[in-house]
Amino acid sequence: MEIGTNGRKVVLEVYRGEMPKKVKYEYPEQKENSLLIPIGLSITGERVALDMASDSHCYMLVGGNPGTGKSVFLNGAIASLMQYPPEQVRIVLIDMKLGVELSQWEDYPHTWLTAYDPAKPELKHVLTMIQAHIKDTMSEFKKAGVRKISEWNEKFPDQKKNHLVIIVDEYAELKNSRDGSEMEEIMRSILMIGRAAGIRAIIATQRPTVDSISGSLKALMTDRLAFACADKLNSRVILDTDGAEKLENVPGRAIFLTGSKFQEVQVAYYS
Repeated sequence: MEIGTNGRKVVLEVYRGEMPKKVKYEYPEQKENSLLIPIGLSITGERVALDMASDSHCYMLVGGNPGTGKSVFLNGAIASLMQYPPEQVRIVLIDMKLGVELSQWEDYPHTWLTAYDPAKPELKHVLTMIQAHIKDTMSEFKKAGVRKISEWNEKFPDQKKNHLVIIVDEYAELKNSRDGSEMEEIMRSILMIGRAAGIRAIIATQRPTVDSISGSLKALMTDRLAFACADKLNSRVILDTDGAEKLENVPGRAIFLTGSKFQEVQVAYYS
């Protein structure tokens, strides 16, 4: 596969044979100070995971055509986060498909807030609640003389704060929701200032277009996962380069970009 970037070409050499029909994917060990998200298996069979507790891997953008595996990936990520105690991680579910994909998780103790209908004001309430949480947390940090959640938890082991992971399924509908421009600005503000307060986010869309994902929002996404896309333009919205439009038509096949490393993966199927 050849992926163009800024006029240059990066050649990825990967195994082109058939992936096994069923390969058991065991969740990585959930260590105390980690937030491990399973990505899947590389084409060569290597298990790929991402630690979102790291300051370098706070936010992920996920995009691709309908039916390619985005919601499966989100559910697998949530299942992985549920392996941690609620005292370590809480979750906000924003499912603009009227809760079809993510509402199954709302009764778990990890789930703090939910928003399912872009036509109702609950979305704004959820986002403003997160903003208030960030403000209160950062105020405590300032008084304690710490700058981020890891420093707080190290200094006050008996008063540890949990990470807050925002899961968004179909971001394009959020942007087109009631007061969509305001909702997008609030979300962007949350991501800009929330990293130190322990905010983490996975944002998915089946419409990876420049109208749906603004450049200012995408610039905050340190990790990208691109499933099969309709064309080069959609691929560039997610990865900043071509490539996702050439993926095989296999559910769950994707290109994972972390740092400057591209890797073709088969996303784990959660059932």
